[in-house]
Amino acid sequence: MSIDPKKAFSLLQGGCSAAEIGKKLGGVSRQRIQQLLAVYPPYIQHRQTFYQEELRTIKAMAQRGLCADEIAVETGWTVSHVRYVSYKGGFPIPRKEKRRIGLTYGKWKVLKKLGYRDPKNPDSYSASSDKGSNLYYLCQCKCGIKSVVASSNLERGISLSCASCASKARRPAKK
Repeated sequence: MSIDPKKAFSLLQGGCSAAEIGKKLGGVSRQRIQQLLAVYPPYIQHRQTFYQEELRTIKAMAQRGLCADEIAVETGWTVSHVRYVSYKGGFPIPRKEKRRIGLTYGKWKVLKKLGYRDPKNPDSYSASSDKGSNLYYLCQCKCGIKSVVASSNLERGISLSCASCASKARRPAKK
């Protein structure tokens, strides 16, 4: 059975899915329609143009500070589609960063995001991450002491308070 790629493409541009096109063309499978369109030059050009439009939308939303999950909700696309288009377009979207400022972990209250620690200069922080680096926050203990704490230590419960509060908690109570 011969399928006219022009007709399939025009139905696709009309908003039909591959399954609907298959039904309209006499019971052709969705996979066969996709295979046919994948090698049809106008369709290839159409997909490239479509991805460029999607990429422009994704870039604009990412610059507003949205992550892939939020972009997917706003556009109605799947998260995997948003990530695929952004990756293919050379604009990978960073994963959503948890907003920790103001949250309490044990006795720590997160005051400020410092950034990623520079391996060459441990006293400086940067906005971009190097492989294996950790995100650091300025935290304040309930006793008032401020300290820099790694996000992984907050998440895992490794650091729950400052050293003086931790040592007080470890001391046995006097009778």
